[in-house]
Amino acid sequence: MSHAGTRAERESWKQQCEARFAEPGFIRGKVEPLIPELAGNGDRAATATFARAKATGRMTLRYDFEEATAVYAKAYYGNGLGLRAYEWLRLLWKDGFDSESCFRVPEPLGYLAEDGMLLMREVHGTPASELAAEGPREKAVEAMRLAARWLLRFHQSHLEALDVEPPCEQIEVLKTAALLAKVAAQFPERASALIDMVHQLREFAPSAASPVGLVPLHGQYRPAHVLINCDSVCVIDLDKIRRSDPAKDVSRFVHVLKKTCYEAGGDAARADLLGREFVDEYRKGASANLANLAYFDGLYALKAFAKVVKSGKVGEPAREAMERLYLDDFERATQQPAASKVA
Repeated sequence: MSHAGTRAERESWKQQCEARFAEPGFIRGKVEPLIPELAGNGDRAATATFARAKATGRMTLRYDFEEATAVYAKAYYGNGLGLRAYEWLRLLWKDGFDSESCFRVPEPLGYLAEDGMLLMREVHGTPASELAAEGPREKAVEAMRLAARWLLRFHQSHLEALDVEPPCEQIEVLKTAALLAKVAAQFPERASALIDMVHQLREFAPSAASPVGLVPLHGQYRPAHVLINCDSVCVIDLDKIRRSDPAKDVSRFVHVLKKTCYEAGGDAARADLLGREFVDEYRKGASANLANLAYFDGLYALKAFAKVVKSGKVGEPAREAMERLYLDDFERATQQPAASKVA
């Protein structure tokens, strides 16, 4: 059993917390004292809304107070992740990602150790995912550029004692290999093409001699986590920070942007354009950080392609169209000039 407990234990924790965290006594006694404008000024109406509760042992709540700010809380089951996330937010806030900056993180208000709960002030803004999908083209482009500038600034931040995640992490490689094996077994006629794709991708895999320096990595940097408010940007969900290859964050952002568009039947050409704008803006500030970008682009495209092939939930014409889009992404990634390949 892992330190995060079994699924049944996490489900029991979730049910208990949903009742306790919404109690007026819990809110008055534990949440309000951590909000400066509410501390010592009780008798305000308060409500708790559960925004998200995951089977992995994480829960997100929103506390609304009468005539006062809203507060978001993230509770974690075991493993100390909540405390680390709180400490990272505090360090980033001190490092200039505060309310006075155009590059922000949520303001950390406190951590309830007994409850594994991190409290943060509400942030405002439109998710970059919405702007990318529906906003005017010029606003969507500017959102991508702002997201790239925030990420560049984050990669330059001063966070110490982070766990190191190798660029080619073993677990990720094994998961990908297992997925490809399942697809090859289910569709033997695809096996040869999948093997060829793996060999193509291998040429770009980072080596021990890769010159890229490791940086603080967001770990789940995606358009839905980037909130745009005029010319400022605030990024949420910073609880998977590691030190690793910066191209991972860049590639993941673009992949999720395209994946959301492809699988929703959206404008693929627009998604390609916005992805290029994001990468080009980041490249202006740190081109050396993208030495391994082709590898990650190819890896994410290969995994997405394999998942679409394996899925039986998508109608044949739509599945074929998505396969083609992911294949095109893979081919673009693995047909870079030889000079851009990692030795």
